[in-house]
Amino acid sequence: MADEILRSVDSSPVQDTWTEVTACEAAIALGRYDEAVQRAEAFIETKPNGFTVAAFHRQLQKVWQLNTSNSPGNELLPVLRAALLRYSGGQVTVQSTDVRAKRLAEFDDRRLERVFGVDSFLPLTWYRTGLQRCRAVARIQTENDDGVGTGFLVSGPDLHPDLPPLVVITNGHVIPEDLDPADALVAFHGLDDDPGRQARFRVAYQCWYEPSRHGLDTSILQLVDYPPDVIPIPLATALPPKPLRHRRAYVIGHPHGLAQPHFSLQDNVLLDYDERVLHYRSPTEPGSSGSPVFDNKWRLIGLHHSGAIRMPQLNNAGGTYAANEGITVDAIRARLAVRPPEAPLLR
Repeated sequence: MADEILRSVDSSPVQDTWTEVTACEAAIALGRYDEAVQRAEAFIETKPNGFTVAAFHRQLQKVWQLNTSNSPGNELLPVLRAALLRYSGGQVTVQSTDVRAKRLAEFDDRRLERVFGVDSFLPLTWYRTGLQRCRAVARIQTENDDGVGTGFLVSGPDLHPDLPPLVVITNGHVIPEDLDPADALVAFHGLDDDPGRQARFRVAYQCWYEPSRHGLDTSILQLVDYPPDVIPIPLATALPPKPLRHRRAYVIGHPHGLAQPHFSLQDNVLLDYDERVLHYRSPTEPGSSGSPVFDNKWRLIGLHHSGAIRMPQLNNAGGTYAANEGITVDAIRARLAVRPPEAPLLR
């Protein structure tokens, strides 16, 4: 009889809530428990109402005498309970036998683990790359160790062929507007734990500068020396394509002038960009000025320089939003092409 029921259900031109319920019970009667679970999942996919789910759950318990101590109840009932909890007012009663350590150990991990929302896990190599980038980030500070802003190491020719092999980028409002290059120290605090390593360097030349008002708020510096074995931050070849679904902007800097570099990894949605600037929600504070802004592969996409609670939206969108702002790498490159690096301003 159960076989006949399954054949009749499978030959039905329309598969609906009731055909799947009937097929599930027939599979239980035949001892085909894996198929019973599949039929129960198909039942849930028909989007039954909460009353129907609760009635089927009760049917399996009262008529078929299923429980979570053995098969097939240990797989069927949790499927229906999870579905029932999605409905307003939905509730289930969890028995003490359901949460025994031995009972939990019996679950297939694949049935327990899921990714909820849009954020997933990241591999160890991703974090290691972030730590490597951190070594190229420096605090711009005075001789008295007062933090003024942030800077970072890049390959000069990646920006313009006339730049030195290695340069430090920071904001124009950090150097020279807040701190004269002659009085600045560039301290790579990410290297402080390296024994015997020099990590603080003076500025040799200010290679290029655009002011914070009516300019790109960018300063490019050549140092007297550089820390060995530090990989300069690679530049992204392009900004992430639009629409920016689930895109992130990661920032490493020295907020509040803190000695240790800090990562902004939370609430860091990339909101929008145009040819000149990009907007993002990545947390920053005073002292973060001049920080590198990264894409999800730790490639440089921008130079952080400001933020506002009511930042005008880009691309004629109208209105405002809470956002931080960075100068795009493409804008800096384009401006360098028009106005190449200057002769040394400091010896």
